[in-house]
Amino acid sequence: MIVCALVLFTIYTNDCVSENKIQVCLIKFADDSTIQGFIVNDDETVYRREIDNFVEWCDIHFLDLNVPKTKEIILDFRKGDKKHSPIIIKNEEVKIFDNHKYIGITVSNNLSWSEHISNIFTKLNQRMYFLRKLKSFQVDDTILQLFYSSALQSIFTFCLICWGGNTKICDKDKIEKIIKRASRISNFTFEDFNSIYSRLCNKKILAILQDKSHPLNNQIIFSERSGRPLSIRSNRERYTCSFLPSAVRLLQLTFKR
Repeated sequence: MIVCALVLFTIYTNDCVSENKIQVCLIKFADDSTIQGFIVNDDETVYRREIDNFVEWCDIHFLDLNVPKTKEIILDFRKGDKKHSPIIIKNEEVKIFDNHKYIGITVSNNLSWSEHISNIFTKLNQRMYFLRKLKSFQVDDTILQLFYSSALQSIFTFCLICWGGNTKICDKDKIEKIIKRASRISNFTFEDFNSIYSRLCNKKILAILQDKSHPLNNQIIFSERSGRPLSIRSNRERYTCSFLPSAVRLLQLTFKR
C-alpha cells in the first residue's frame, strides 16, 4: 500500500517543475522536495521566484506545505561578511541550518563531512555489537563476512563517491578502525576505505562514459593526440578532491596500463 501511495503521489506531482533549470533545480524524492538555487552576483530573484511558484503550486493542488519543517542551508564560501535574508513562506520565516540530513546524507554548509561520518560511525558501532555476538555464537566465518557486507559496509559506501574524496584523514581513520575490527572478527581482510572509494569511482565514471545522456558525460574531455582523459583543473582543493576530478585521475591510470 505504501509503495502504491508513493507512486500515485509521484504521478500527482509530476508537473511541478522548475521554470529556470539552469539556476534553480527542483528535486523530488517521494514526498520530500528540495529546491537548489545557484545564486549569481548576489541576485536571488530567480531563486525566490521559484520558491513562490512552488508554494503557489502546492496551494492550487491542495497540498499543505509544512513551513516549520522546511529548512534552508546556505553554501557560501566567499570571504568577509555574508548576509542572507531569510525566506518567508506564508508569514513564517524558514530557519537556516548549518547542516541537513537529506535521504541519508548529512550535508554541512561548509561541505566538511565530519557530521555525516559521525552519524555513520555511530551506526557502525551499533552493528559491530551484533557482529561480535554472531562470533560468540560460533557462526561460520562466511556468514560473518556476509553480515559485514550487508549490514556494515553498505552503510559507509552509500553515496561514498559524493563525499569520500573530501573526507578528513581523522574521519577516514574512524571507518578504517571499524573495517580492521570487523576483519579480525571475521578472519577475513576486508577492502580498505580508499580502495572501496577508488573502485566505486571507476565503476561510476565508466557508466557515465557509456551513457551519452548523463549530464557529466560532456565534462570528460579526451586528448585528441593520445586519447587519454584530460585532468580537470581547479584552484580549489574542495573541487579537486570531489568525484569527477578524482574519477578522471583514476581513469588516467587505467589508460596508462
